[in-house]
Amino acid sequence: MAFRAAGITDAGLARKENQDSLLVLPQRMVYAVADGMGGHAGGRQASAIAVEALERELGRDGAVDEARVEKALAAAGAGILKEAKEKRWDGMGTTLVLAFCVGSRWHVAHIGDSRAYVINSGGVYALTRDHSLVGELLARGSITPEEAKTHPHRNVLTRALGADGDYRPEWNEVGVEEAEYLLLCSDGLYNMVEPEKMRDVVLAPGRTPEEKAGELVEEANRRGGLDNITVILIAKEGGL
Repeated sequence: MAFRAAGITDAGLARKENQDSLLVLPQRMVYAVADGMGGHAGGRQASAIAVEALERELGRDGAVDEARVEKALAAAGAGILKEAKEKRWDGMGTTLVLAFCVGSRWHVAHIGDSRAYVINSGGVYALTRDHSLVGELLARGSITPEEAKTHPHRNVLTRALGADGDYRPEWNEVGVEEAEYLLLCSDGLYNMVEPEKMRDVVLAPGRTPEEKAGELVEEANRRGGLDNITVILIAKEGGL
């Protein structure tokens, strides 16, 4: 199966520093978005350390599988904790969403609230569930999606890479035939652009994945750009 992927990261309009990082390894069919924890010292460094560790561990020859990804995430988490100890940066960490393809399936790992969306002619849905206080309340049915948008604790994470030494991701899968497009993103996109608008942009005919990824970032900025925005859009051949 052939794919075409485009990745872009932008500081947004409200933040002086971009604490997001991304990884695009098309030859390995590995892609990742990391969002350094906002408000914590070293967020930019944490996301960069995570992506560098993943590239080092997964960019080499050999099959990519869930065990190898978890080993890479452990190395990333250890690197972040080492940096935090040396710099005395309490709470240094990052969210992360990673996808790799084996055969006819995408395997998606995530820690925190960076997301993966599946987009096709039938609609758009989040493949991942946020590891956040609000995400847990939503999963229990304690609050509605509308209440989640303005919840006072919507930025409180329950899991992050490096911050507490817990590197264990949650895993999900989707068939490549179902995922005409796979979208990985940080919260700077989905907090500003609703899923229906994402779908409209991604399914617009006559545009490349690079152009569509850029349009998603531009749309988030048109709506205020309140956070860093990172997008990786992966299209299967024939879904361009």
